[in-house]
Formats: sequence, structure tokens, C-alpha cells
Amino acid sequence: MMTLIYGDNKGEEEEIFIKPKDLKTSFVSITHGVPPRTALRSLENIAKYKEREEELFNDLAHISTINNPDQIRHLIRSKVEKMKSNEMVKYKKEILDELINRVDSIYSLMKLMNKIDLIVEDIEAKEYLRYFMYETLIKRD
Repeated sequence: MMTLIYGDNKGEEEEIFIKPKDLKTSFVSITHGVPPRTALRSLENIAKYKEREEELFNDLAHISTINNPDQIRHLIRSKVEKMKSNEMVKYKKEILDELINRVDSIYSLMKLMNKIDLIVEDIEAKEYLRYFMYETLIKRD
């Protein structure tokens, strides 16, 4: 999970959480009951930490290439309108109501995304929303 911290020229900061669904590299995941030999092989993935960190920073740098934040708002709106996720359906109308207002800067886009995040209360829905926001900001497809 990534935390995007954004602020205004008055020094006030807020944050929004986004989460990539798939990365090319992954951290170690060792579950209970895994034999030591298998666990040791998994620990070799720690060496990929730098690669994963670099991938995440490259993704975040991609946000700065957004030229028209209102296009991202339109993209979010169209995706929300098509949303069929059981966890998100109950929040759909309220989210769409927030997406009516035009945004003219990355800062106002982040504030809007934060408002949407605050609407969603269910843990599974929040997880889905964080993937959704990542995809919209980074992948834009």
C-alpha cells in the first residue's frame, strides 16, 4: 500500500491510500506451516526489495504527468458508473454525487479522491477502492 501525502501552499497536508494490484516483483510471504527449507528459499526474495521500491517510485512519478486532472475525474466517474463490485454498489450513488464537481488541479483531484475514500466504510470495499484509485492514477485505462 502507498500513502500519497499532498498539501496546499498553506502547509496543510492530507493523505490518500492507494494500492497496486500486481507488481512485477513481490516481497516475502511465508505462511504458518511452511517447511524451513521452503521459507529460506523465499527469503532470497528480500534481495528484490530495491527493484520493487524503484518500481513503486516510478509509478508514483507517473502521477506528475497528469496534464488535465479533470480527465482523471471523468475516468473515475465512468468507471464508477460501470462498477459492479458487490462491496462497492452501496456506495456508488454517493461517490457519483461527489464526482459531479470539476477539478482543476492535482491537489483538488487528490482532495476529491480523499472524499471518496471517506465515503467507503467497509474494509473490503476500501481495499477495492484503493486498487481502483491506483489503477486510475497510474494506469489510466
